[in-house]
Amino acid sequence: MSRERSESGIAIAVMGPTASGKSELAEAIAERLDARLVSADAFQVYRGLDIGTNKPLRTDRYAMIDVADPSETYTVGRYVSEARPICARTTDLGTNVVIVGGTGLYVRRLLDDSSALSLPPPAGLRERLRKTLEDSGVEGLLAEAKLNREDLNAQSLMNPVHLVRAAERAIVGRAEPPVLWSARRYKVAILRPRAEIVTRIEKRLSQMLQNGWLDEVRELLSRWPRESPAFRAIGYRELIDVVESRTDLTEAVSRIAVRTRQYAKRQMTWLRAEPDVLWFPANGGVEEIAGRVLDEIDKLGGGQNGESN
Repeated sequence: MSRERSESGIAIAVMGPTASGKSELAEAIAERLDARLVSADAFQVYRGLDIGTNKPLRTDRYAMIDVADPSETYTVGRYVSEARPICARTTDLGTNVVIVGGTGLYVRRLLDDSSALSLPPPAGLRERLRKTLEDSGVEGLLAEAKLNREDLNAQSLMNPVHLVRAAERAIVGRAEPPVLWSARRYKVAILRPRAEIVTRIEKRLSQMLQNGWLDEVRELLSRWPRESPAFRAIGYRELIDVVESRTDLTEAVSRIAVRTRQYAKRQMTWLRAEPDVLWFPANGGVEEIAGRVLDEIDKLGGGQNGESN
């Protein structure tokens, strides 16, 4: 089944617990729709974390992969501010978008127009304003934020925390307006029995280790401190402990497997509470599931029409 582009594209978010096969499904859907793939994974954003985050082999097909160094703190606000313009430009040009990743909050905020209106301040802004207040006093802070004393009440002027936050609000309020996104958006999720997910987790973990995950961790640790935010990804701190001789590989792999199963369970709990998700049992091959997904979206009026949900 082939679907061609029309005047405005649609967006389909493919969701599911880890090891459910959502990436394969997303790529199959993207192939049929001639769509752009957009990652929604909180750790695939980091350069160098390839094997342990199960990055696709063809990262060039995706947006929002390898956009941050492991030492950076990457927030949902930054993700939305970077991913939403990509999605909006793509669908405005008539190309479809397929979003895939296990970070449900990233998907929710990306698809939700209201979240685009309340993005957090840029990273480091609050700390910079605190330093301005410390170095240049109240007048220096007010000047940087382009505020007058009359804009604040007496209590705020006497409270450093209130002052900094008022300056922050003033600066953010003058930033460029958020990108609104008019495409019709759909959330679909792949459903597998829990026992099957557990088996797939174990198989994938074994394959990742065979592919050189431990060597990847050694290389990363030679360039980035072990406290780097990227190493919060499941498995990295466990393997860092192996590299640093704090534990053996067998124990680390056991802990990684437990954490991954727990994560999959949390993802399913989160997904069941997420509204407007279209569920598709993983019956048959990936091409068959992709066909069912697109047929259902066609029935709902998706087609290729870019229209707000």
